Amino acid sequence: MSTKDTKEMITGTQLAKELNVTGSRVSQVISKLNLKDHLIKQGNKKLIAKEDAELIRKYFISASEERASYNHTDNQQGLESVVKELSSQIKELNKQLSVKDEQISKQQQLADQAQRLQSDIQQQFKDYKLLIETSSDKEDTTQYLEALKKQLEEERNDRIKLQDELNQERNKSFWGKIFGA
Repeated sequence: MSTKDTKEMITGTQLAKELNVTGSRVSQVISKLNLKDHLIKQGNKKLIAKEDAELIRKYFISASEERASYNHTDNQQGLESVVKELSSQIKELNKQLSVKDEQISKQQQLADQAQRLQSDIQQQFKDYKLLIETSSDKEDTTQYLEALKKQLEEERNDRIKLQDELNQERNKSFWGKIFGA
């Protein structure tokens, strides 16, 4: 074989460096592609023809693309799994948030009701004080005061009841608040 012919050939080691693989990996691919008979021995070196080197390059390129595609598929499946899990967690947190919103709304209603009762009681005390100051008929005033006292007692009891409900709502356990127990 002439020197010109061997100049167009490449060694397995050179091809391995070019492809960034080991020499033994190039040898494996040569065997897999049935190119052993095409190798030319020159001393300790085995030379690979230009056409055969091109086949080996194509093999490594396609193998690399397959690995990249496989890794992409694995990554995509992993991401889909993470997205599914996060979506599930978001739904659960939204449910819990809705329960909390309902509890806050109920507590706000109870607090508003208690505040209205307190305001009504203060107004009645003002009315009571004004009545005493302006009343001349003691008997009418006494009857009015008795009725007012009874009404104030009822409102006081209502306020205590509302305050107890508010305290019970505040003291419920976390799970009791979620499940309404």
